[in-house]
Amino acid sequence: MVPPGCCALAVAAALLPQPANAALVVSSAPTANVGCTAGSCTATAADAVLNAGDLQTMLASSGVTLHSGAGARDIIIATPLGWASASTLALDAALSVLVEAPVTVSGPGGLSVILADGDSVGTLSFGRSGNVTFWDVSSPLTINGVAYTLVADIKHLQSEVSHHWKRGRLALANDVRFPKSEKLHAPPLGYFAGKLEGLGNRVFNLTMASTAAQDLALMLELDPGGEIENLNLENVRVDAAQNAAGLVATNLGVLRGISVS
Repeated sequence: MVPPGCCALAVAAALLPQPANAALVVSSAPTANVGCTAGSCTATAADAVLNAGDLQTMLASSGVTLHSGAGARDIIIATPLGWASASTLALDAALSVLVEAPVTVSGPGGLSVILADGDSVGTLSFGRSGNVTFWDVSSPLTINGVAYTLVADIKHLQSEVSHHWKRGRLALANDVRFPKSEKLHAPPLGYFAGKLEGLGNRVFNLTMASTAAQDLALMLELDPGGEIENLNLENVRVDAAQNAAGLVATNLGVLRGISVS
């Protein structure tokens, strides 16, 4: 027998206000609902805040791991964050990580991101003002336990794509710029079946032109299994006799979080 009033109680519970963030948010607000011990900080409620200054103080002397906890689920970086020490910041989210402000690793330190315990349902995404930059391309970057090679300029990116096109894991360490006076007549990047993580950074001033019957774009072909995400192209000019594109001329892979202007 169903107890009297059970359904009304269930409906009332469903209508109760839900947590505004359901996330561990790194911001300029005072730390709240977060417990930190021995370099590990865990959200103790669905709506949790870790003050960015408190986090930077910890990173100055040791590595820090942020755990969203089952209630918070996501980790959000909502205010600029940076450190110059050799410490590594680990973001361990029950679901996803959203970077809404600049994160700067200005020393030999590193960054580790774990999404949904390594499950593909978790996402790493960036807001309009969010990105991650590394001053040292030898700094460690891992996403779901996979190490990425950092690249800081277009020549390094070309070399890595060319030599490791089948299974390379690459990430932009900063914004990349083509010389404004340079006009290319073929895609600077060829075939790629690995993963390119833009980290919210931008590629500026790609200018291409050709009267030949060929496709023009930053990359000629993203092959099956290939992924490019969180990358922004700005001030792109492409004049092609055949097919013109911004990022990829032929896409057989997966694109996420891409913008072209």
